[in-house]
Amino acid sequence: MLFDPEKPTRLDTDTTVPTGERQDAQRQCRAKAESWQQQGIVVRYLGVRRNRSGKSHQCIFEYEIDHEDNRDEPN
Repeated sequence: MLFDPEKPTRLDTDTTVPTGERQDAQRQCRAKAESWQQQGIVVRYLGVRRNRSGKSHQCIFEYEIDHEDNRDEPN
């Protein structure tokens, strides 16, 4: 689904994947974004950020939020 320029967006960094390898983390995060898109959530994968421990990565997503309901966050 395409982003609507009229709707506000929010960055999500709550999703963590338990891998120290950057390429593996990118693959897992892209797969998560694709599954959300199949559920009808308008989301864009932006990248990954390694956690301080080096044993996991945080996924960075951007997604649309509705004006009426700001709880349109992916789970």
